[in-house]
Amino acid sequence: TVALVDGVADPAEGGVTHVGRVQWQADDVDGVTFVTHGGWVQPGDFVPVRITDIRDYDFFAEALR
Repeated sequence: TVALVDGVADPAEGGVTHVGRVQWQADDVDGVTFVTHGGWVQPGDFVPVRITDIRDYDFFAEALR
């Protein structure tokens, strides 16, 4: 799937590099997608990701090149 990167994550998030949302997550309504391994991604980019975990309303995903 593809995620829209909204911003850089807090370094305290433990490996998470960016925060964004996938196509079925509405901004300010649904949860967010925490992206790992996305050191090359810039806010505003669409990046292909693989969802690795789901916790309540939030997704954890790995950026794919």
